[in-house]
Amino acid sequence: MGRLIKVIGRIGEAVQFFYASDDKCWYEMNATFVRAEFERGPVSTGEDELCWVDFRKQPEVFFHACHVWAASQASGRRD
Repeated sequence: MGRLIKVIGRIGEAVQFFYASDDKCWYEMNATFVRAEFERGPVSTGEDELCWVDFRKQPEVFFHACHVWAASQASGRRD
């Protein structure tokens, strides 16, 4: 994203198993989620565009269920 961040807290960890149909196998994903804030404006051009998503209105844009869980924890909503 071309941005510097400062980690300000820990949300938690999640383990999720998912099937990748392209690879025809199961994967185990271990994820650690943190709260962070931008330190300042962009420092370089990133590969992707930054956009904000409301997980309550668009949970389908998150690729994994644990990402929706982390967003709910970060927002104070406990789903």
